[in-house]
Amino acid sequence: MGEPSGRAIRDSDVRRLLLVAGLAGAALVLWFGRNTTFTPDEMALFQGTPHLDLNGALQAYNGHLILVNRLVYAAMFHAFGTDYLPFRVLGYATTLLTVGVLFVFMSRRVGALVALAPALVLLVYGSDSLHVLTGNTFGDLFPVATGIGALLALERDDLIGAVIACALLCAAVATFSVGLAFVVGAGVLVMSSPERRRRAWVFGVPLLLYVAWYLWSRGEATASASDFHASNLLLAPIWALDSLATACTSLTGLGYQPFAGSGDWGPLLAAAVVVALIWRLRHGPVDRWFVAMLAVPVTLWVLEAAVQLPPFREPDSARYVFSVTVCVLVAVAEGARGLRLGRTALAILFGAAVIGLSTNLFTLQRAGATARLDAIAQRSVLGALSIAGGRLGAGDPPEFLGVGNNGILWATLRPESGPGAVASGYAEAVAEIGNPGYTVSDLQREPSYIRDYVDQVLAGIYGLHAAPVKGRPRGCEPIAGPAVTTTTFPVPPGGAVVLARSGPADLRLKRFGDDFTVDAGSVPGGGAALAIPRDSAPEPWQASITAGGVSVCSLGLAQAGSTQG
Repeated sequence: MGEPSGRAIRDSDVRRLLLVAGLAGAALVLWFGRNTTFTPDEMALFQGTPHLDLNGALQAYNGHLILVNRLVYAAMFHAFGTDYLPFRVLGYATTLLTVGVLFVFMSRRVGALVALAPALVLLVYGSDSLHVLTGNTFGDLFPVATGIGALLALERDDLIGAVIACALLCAAVATFSVGLAFVVGAGVLVMSSPERRRRAWVFGVPLLLYVAWYLWSRGEATASASDFHASNLLLAPIWALDSLATACTSLTGLGYQPFAGSGDWGPLLAAAVVVALIWRLRHGPVDRWFVAMLAVPVTLWVLEAAVQLPPFREPDSARYVFSVTVCVLVAVAEGARGLRLGRTALAILFGAAVIGLSTNLFTLQRAGATARLDAIAQRSVLGALSIAGGRLGAGDPPEFLGVGNNGILWATLRPESGPGAVASGYAEAVAEIGNPGYTVSDLQREPSYIRDYVDQVLAGIYGLHAAPVKGRPRGCEPIAGPAVTTTTFPVPPGGAVVLARSGPADLRLKRFGDDFTVDAGSVPGGGAALAIPRDSAPEPWQASITAGGVSVCSLGLAQAGSTQG
């Protein structure tokens, strides 16, 4: 197909260009992800770090084996505390590793210059910003990197390569379930070779270890409920097509959501890939490597479809995009083995890469801005949780500027005892590792809108609401005359009974914020009791009421007096 791509630029030049691009990508990603914090999944690892033993490390997490994740994060928490920068560096280092091994795999088949085009886009893959900007990247992409590394080791076709491949596959499945796709690919490769009887252990060992863990974990009380249903497998073909379409539009930058309505490129690009596959199967050599590499994305799609759970797990979910894209590129590169593109084809390829690169960079930058707002919300919620001694309250935290994963975070931290319980694991992790949320001293330096939000979260945790009192409270001190006016006062420790002789009046509260943003309900003429649990923060709650004839007394004294009356 024209002049070979390797003649114009040497492979060594391409590798140097990829290295420079990787360094530039690291700088951009670290900047875009500044002032972010742990994801809910990482907070689960944080909460589980104290007293982590082998049994705890092997427990299923949402149905997955995450042994390596737990061990790596436990070591990092003890080394770096709650400083999120080292975790983000770990995450992007995993991205670089994944892109690097993919580049090596592809360049051996289609040349370094062709392999460079998708690698540049993946370095800043904003289509799956969760697995680029955060430390969460490690858990999802490390098994992909080790899985490709196992395939590269099998290319050696010797005992050393087999041992390396087996070890890497064990690491892959012990990190996350996506590693199973590469175990299947390696299994197809080994079992279709003359050495299948002597080398079956390469994939057999990691597979048997995973099956043994799976059977053991089903019997554990803490095992996650499985979303697997056999009928889900009927959706595997349409799942695969939809996932392929998402990967194609994400890589080329044609799936940017605000513009997607003007023309959906996904089905067209997916159809083109399927047509190319059919042509390749009919006209090209179908060797064991090609079949094995096709098995990798197919297995991944089957696994994903088997546990589909709309709207959280769907084929176009961003959480799947990076790993699916890499697995598709592995199969495409193997299918195009030996192909060399001419100048026109290279121009088209890199033109598509430029579009994909620019769109994904823009998407990544926007995702970073959203992640910073999420981080403010999460630090506020975790700060309130620490002040409250780990008490979670009955409901989810309120929204913060329309963003945040606080509902998911609350569900992650909530113990099995359910609403209103204490997240004891989180409290222990704070005591041992540090506070990932705002401390009281931090709050004093934050803008008022953040402090106002912490007040609202604390009020939700404690369920602050004024309740009518029975009987006539005694021992209350008048703080406002009969004329209707706005009165503010500190709430006594433990709470207060508030009387408003002029009739029903709204009671509002604040603690750290500048404004009375907490609605504590209405105070009738007969008075209302407001109970406030004591916690670790010395700052008192302040109350505001617009009424006449306002009196206040300590909750305990008033209730004692009312029983005597």
